[in-house]
Amino acid sequence: YAGINQDITISFNNRVQWMRVTPQPTPFRTHDISIYGAIPRHRIGTGFSVFVDQEGEGNLKTISFQIPFSYSVVLASKGGKTSSVLRFGLQPSIGKKTINWDKLVFSDQLDPLYGNIYPTSALPEGVEKRGILNCSAGVLFEGGFLMFNKSKNTRADGSRFSAGIALHHITEPRVSLIENPKSYIPRRYTVHLFVHKELKSKEVEGTPKIITLGTIWQRHETGSESPGLFNTSNLILSYTLPSFLLGCGYRNQLYFKK
Repeated sequence: YAGINQDITISFNNRVQWMRVTPQPTPFRTHDISIYGAIPRHRIGTGFSVFVDQEGEGNLKTISFQIPFSYSVVLASKGGKTSSVLRFGLQPSIGKKTINWDKLVFSDQLDPLYGNIYPTSALPEGVEKRGILNCSAGVLFEGGFLMFNKSKNTRADGSRFSAGIALHHITEPRVSLIENPKSYIPRRYTVHLFVHKELKSKEVEGTPKIITLGTIWQRHETGSESPGLFNTSNLILSYTLPSFLLGCGYRNQLYFKK
Protein backbone atom coordinates (compact mmCIF):
# COMPACT_ATOMS: atom_id res chain seq x y z
CA TYR A 1 0.00 0.00 0.00
CA ALA A 2 1.79 3.08 -1.28
CA GLY A 3 2.33 5.79 1.33
CA ILE A 4 1.13 3.65 4.23
CA ASN A 5 3.85 5.07 6.50
CA GLN A 6 3.06 8.70 5.59
CA ASP A 7 6.55 9.26 4.21
CA ILE A 8 8.56 8.97 1.00
CA THR A 9 10.25 5.66 0.23
CA ILE A 10 12.93 5.32 -2.45
CA SER A 11 14.56 1.99 -3.27
CA PHE A 12 16.93 0.73 -5.96
CA ASN A 13 18.07 -2.84 -6.58
CA ASN A 14 20.66 -4.07 -9.06
CA ARG A 15 21.63 -7.72 -9.53
CA VAL A 16 24.25 -9.18 -11.86
CA GLN A 17 24.78 -12.94 -11.78
CA TRP A 18 26.36 -15.88 -13.62
CA MET A 19 28.89 -13.66 -15.38
CA ARG A 20 31.04 -16.62 -16.50
CA VAL A 21 28.25 -18.84 -17.85
CA THR A 22 28.40 -17.37 -21.36
CA PRO A 23 30.97 -15.35 -23.33
CA GLN A 24 28.63 -12.37 -23.25
CA PRO A 25 29.50 -10.02 -20.36
CA THR A 26 26.89 -10.01 -17.57
CA PRO A 27 24.19 -12.00 -19.45
CA PHE A 28 21.82 -11.99 -16.47
CA ARG A 29 20.96 -8.54 -15.16
CA THR A 30 18.07 -7.26 -13.07
CA HIS A 31 17.29 -3.62 -12.24
CA ASP A 32 14.45 -2.31 -10.08
CA ILE A 33 13.71 1.23 -8.90
CA SER A 34 10.65 2.42 -7.00
CA ILE A 35 9.45 5.63 -5.36
CA TYR A 36 6.39 5.74 -3.11
CA GLY A 37 4.87 8.61 -1.18
CA ALA A 38 1.73 9.85 0.55
CA ILE A 39 -0.53 12.89 0.43
CA PRO A 40 -1.88 12.84 4.01
CA ARG A 41 -4.33 15.68 3.46
CA HIS A 42 -6.24 13.64 0.90
CA ARG A 43 -5.47 10.26 2.54
CA ILE A 44 -4.00 8.85 -0.66
CA GLY A 45 -0.67 7.30 -1.60
CA THR A 46 0.94 6.70 -4.96
CA GLY A 47 4.25 6.33 -6.74
CA PHE A 48 5.84 4.30 -9.48
CA SER A 49 8.09 1.28 -9.98
CA VAL A 50 10.21 0.22 -12.96
CA PHE A 51 11.50 -3.34 -13.35
CA VAL A 52 13.96 -4.46 -16.07
CA ASP A 53 15.27 -8.02 -16.36
CA GLN A 54 17.58 -9.44 -19.07
CA GLU A 55 18.36 -13.15 -19.36
CA GLY A 56 20.92 -14.98 -21.46
CA GLU A 57 22.47 -14.45 -24.90
CA GLY A 58 19.04 -14.51 -26.54
CA ASN A 59 18.37 -11.19 -24.83
CA LEU A 60 15.13 -12.37 -23.25
CA LYS A 61 14.09 -9.08 -21.70
CA THR A 62 11.15 -8.23 -19.45
CA ILE A 63 10.20 -4.61 -18.74
CA SER A 64 7.42 -3.61 -16.36
CA PHE A 65 6.11 -0.22 -15.21
CA GLN A 66 3.77 -0.04 -12.21
CA ILE A 67 1.75 2.82 -10.70
CA PRO A 68 0.34 1.79 -7.31
CA PHE A 69 -2.48 3.76 -5.69
CA SER A 70 -3.93 3.58 -2.19
CA TYR A 71 -6.79 5.31 -0.40
CA SER A 72 -7.48 5.31 3.34
CA VAL A 73 -10.83 5.67 5.10
CA VAL A 74 -10.69 6.61 8.80
CA LEU A 75 -13.36 4.60 10.59
CA ALA A 76 -12.79 5.83 14.14
CA SER A 77 -10.43 7.95 16.23
CA LYS A 78 -9.76 8.17 19.95
CA GLY A 79 -7.53 10.35 22.09
CA GLY A 80 -6.53 12.40 19.05
CA LYS A 81 -5.24 9.30 17.24
CA THR A 82 -6.75 7.13 14.57
CA SER A 83 -7.97 3.93 16.19
CA SER A 84 -9.15 2.13 13.06
CA VAL A 85 -8.66 2.67 9.34
CA LEU A 86 -9.57 0.81 6.17
CA ARG A 87 -7.14 0.99 3.25
CA PHE A 88 -7.71 0.10 -0.38
CA GLY A 89 -4.85 -0.62 -2.75
CA LEU A 90 -4.65 -0.96 -6.51
CA GLN A 91 -1.55 -1.68 -8.59
CA PRO A 92 -1.96 -1.65 -12.38
CA SER A 93 1.07 -2.40 -14.50
CA ILE A 94 2.06 -2.44 -18.13
CA GLY A 95 5.06 -4.14 -19.64
CA LYS A 96 6.48 -6.21 -22.46
CA LYS A 97 8.64 -9.27 -23.01
CA THR A 98 11.02 -9.48 -25.98
CA ILE A 99 13.53 -11.98 -27.38
CA ASN A 100 16.03 -12.14 -30.23
CA TRP A 101 15.47 -15.50 -31.96
CA ASP A 102 18.60 -15.09 -34.10
CA LYS A 103 20.84 -15.34 -31.05
CA LEU A 104 19.40 -18.65 -29.86
CA VAL A 105 21.08 -21.98 -30.58
CA PHE A 106 18.92 -25.07 -31.31
CA SER A 107 19.98 -28.70 -31.03
CA ASP A 108 20.00 -29.31 -34.82
CA GLN A 109 22.71 -26.65 -35.21
CA LEU A 110 25.26 -28.55 -33.12
CA ASP A 111 27.94 -30.90 -34.39
CA PRO A 112 29.50 -33.36 -31.85
CA LEU A 113 33.01 -32.21 -32.79
CA TYR A 114 32.77 -28.70 -34.20
CA GLY A 115 29.87 -27.25 -32.22
CA ASN A 116 27.48 -24.72 -33.74
CA ILE A 117 28.06 -24.99 -37.52
CA TYR A 118 24.67 -25.92 -39.07
CA PRO A 119 21.66 -23.79 -39.94
CA THR A 120 18.53 -24.54 -37.97
CA SER A 121 15.23 -25.89 -39.23
CA ALA A 122 13.52 -25.03 -35.93
CA LEU A 123 11.85 -21.85 -37.09
CA PRO A 124 10.22 -20.00 -34.20
CA GLU A 125 6.45 -20.32 -34.24
CA GLY A 126 5.95 -17.29 -32.08
CA VAL A 127 6.54 -13.59 -31.75
CA GLU A 128 9.53 -11.47 -30.82
CA LYS A 129 7.63 -9.37 -28.30
CA ARG A 130 4.48 -9.56 -26.21
CA GLY A 131 2.66 -6.86 -24.27
CA ILE A 132 1.72 -7.62 -20.67
CA LEU A 133 -1.17 -5.91 -18.87
CA ASN A 134 -1.53 -6.80 -15.23
CA CYS A 135 -3.34 -5.61 -12.11
CA SER A 136 -3.43 -6.43 -8.40
CA ALA A 137 -5.73 -5.19 -5.64
CA GLY A 138 -6.14 -5.53 -1.89
CA VAL A 139 -7.94 -4.36 1.24
CA LEU A 140 -6.26 -3.76 4.61
CA PHE A 141 -7.87 -3.08 8.00
CA GLU A 142 -5.78 -1.58 10.81
CA GLY A 143 -7.03 -1.05 14.32
CA GLY A 144 -5.69 -0.16 17.73
CA PHE A 145 -6.60 -2.19 20.79
CA LEU A 146 -8.14 0.96 22.26
CA MET A 147 -11.07 0.60 19.90
CA PHE A 148 -12.32 -2.12 22.28
CA ASN A 149 -11.83 0.09 25.35
CA LYS A 150 -14.74 2.44 26.09
CA SER A 151 -12.85 4.48 28.68
CA LYS A 152 -11.98 8.02 27.55
CA ASN A 153 -9.06 8.30 29.98
CA THR A 154 -7.04 5.40 28.59
CA ARG A 155 -3.71 6.54 27.13
CA ALA A 156 -3.19 5.60 23.49
CA ASP A 157 -0.10 3.55 22.66
CA GLY A 158 1.36 1.84 19.59
CA SER A 159 -0.34 -1.53 20.12
CA ARG A 160 -2.41 -2.44 17.09
CA PHE A 161 -3.41 -5.23 14.76
CA SER A 162 -3.93 -5.53 11.02
CA ALA A 163 -5.71 -7.94 8.70
CA GLY A 164 -5.82 -7.90 4.93
CA ILE A 165 -6.57 -9.77 1.75
CA ALA A 166 -5.10 -9.29 -1.72
CA LEU A 167 -5.60 -10.67 -5.20
CA HIS A 168 -2.54 -10.59 -7.48
CA HIS A 169 -2.41 -10.93 -11.27
CA ILE A 170 -6.15 -10.42 -11.72
CA THR A 171 -5.91 -10.42 -15.50
CA GLU A 172 -3.74 -13.58 -15.60
CA PRO A 173 -1.65 -12.13 -18.46
CA ARG A 174 -0.14 -14.43 -21.08
CA VAL A 175 3.65 -14.28 -21.20
CA SER A 176 4.46 -16.92 -23.80
CA LEU A 177 6.47 -15.99 -26.90
CA ILE A 178 5.57 -19.26 -28.69
CA GLU A 179 1.77 -18.93 -28.46
CA ASN A 180 1.41 -21.42 -25.61
CA PRO A 181 -2.02 -20.82 -24.01
CA LYS A 182 -0.92 -22.57 -20.82
CA SER A 183 1.92 -20.10 -20.25
CA TYR A 184 0.44 -17.30 -18.15
CA ILE A 185 0.84 -15.72 -14.73
CA PRO A 186 -1.79 -17.37 -12.50
CA ARG A 187 -3.78 -15.50 -9.88
CA ARG A 188 -2.38 -15.49 -6.37
CA TYR A 189 -4.46 -15.04 -3.23
CA THR A 190 -2.96 -13.62 -0.04
CA VAL A 191 -4.43 -13.37 3.47
CA HIS A 192 -2.50 -11.97 6.42
CA LEU A 193 -2.99 -11.16 10.10
CA PHE A 194 -0.50 -9.27 12.31
CA VAL A 195 -0.55 -8.20 15.96
CA HIS A 196 1.86 -5.46 17.14
CA LYS A 197 2.18 -5.04 20.92
CA GLU A 198 3.99 -2.04 22.35
CA LEU A 199 5.87 -2.99 25.51
CA LYS A 200 5.40 -0.71 28.47
CA SER A 201 8.40 1.39 29.42
CA LYS A 202 9.12 4.03 32.02
CA GLU A 203 10.72 6.19 29.35
CA VAL A 204 8.33 8.85 28.04
CA GLU A 205 10.24 9.71 24.88
CA GLY A 206 12.14 7.63 22.37
CA THR A 207 11.29 4.89 19.92
CA PRO A 208 8.95 2.34 21.54
CA LYS A 209 9.78 -1.35 21.80
CA ILE A 210 7.29 -3.45 19.86
CA ILE A 211 6.89 -7.19 19.55
CA THR A 212 5.09 -8.45 16.43
CA LEU A 213 3.48 -11.79 15.67
CA GLY A 214 1.89 -12.48 12.33
CA THR A 215 0.96 -15.01 9.71
CA ILE A 216 0.70 -14.86 5.90
CA TRP A 217 -1.11 -17.44 3.78
CA GLN A 218 -0.83 -17.58 -0.02
CA ARG A 219 -2.39 -19.78 -2.67
CA HIS A 220 -1.81 -19.89 -6.42
CA GLU A 221 -2.01 -22.27 -9.34
CA THR A 222 1.03 -23.41 -11.28
CA GLY A 223 -0.44 -22.54 -14.67
CA SER A 224 1.85 -24.96 -16.51
CA GLU A 225 1.84 -28.31 -18.27
CA SER A 226 1.47 -29.96 -14.84
CA PRO A 227 -1.42 -28.06 -13.21
CA GLY A 228 -1.60 -27.91 -9.46
CA LEU A 229 -1.97 -25.68 -6.43
CA PHE A 230 0.64 -24.19 -4.11
CA ASN A 231 -0.34 -23.32 -0.54
CA THR A 232 2.27 -21.33 1.36
CA SER A 233 2.06 -20.50 5.07
CA ASN A 234 4.39 -18.11 6.88
CA LEU A 235 4.71 -17.46 10.61
CA ILE A 236 6.68 -14.35 11.58
CA LEU A 237 7.93 -13.07 14.94
CA SER A 238 9.88 -9.83 15.35
CA TYR A 239 11.08 -7.50 18.09
CA THR A 240 11.63 -3.83 17.29
CA LEU A 241 14.23 -1.91 19.30
CA PRO A 242 15.22 1.76 18.97
CA SER A 243 18.22 1.01 16.73
CA PHE A 244 17.52 -2.33 15.07
CA LEU A 245 15.00 -5.12 14.53
CA LEU A 246 15.27 -8.79 15.45
CA GLY A 247 13.11 -11.35 13.73
CA CYS A 248 12.59 -14.95 12.72
CA GLY A 249 10.15 -16.79 10.52
CA TYR A 250 8.88 -20.21 9.54
CA ARG A 251 7.67 -21.11 6.05
CA ASN A 252 5.80 -24.18 4.88
CA GLN A 253 4.83 -24.85 1.26
CA LEU A 254 2.51 -27.62 0.09
CA TYR A 255 1.86 -28.67 -3.50
CA PHE A 256 -1.37 -30.33 -4.59
CA LYS A 257 -1.42 -31.85 -8.07
CA LYS A 258 -4.70 -31.62 -9.97
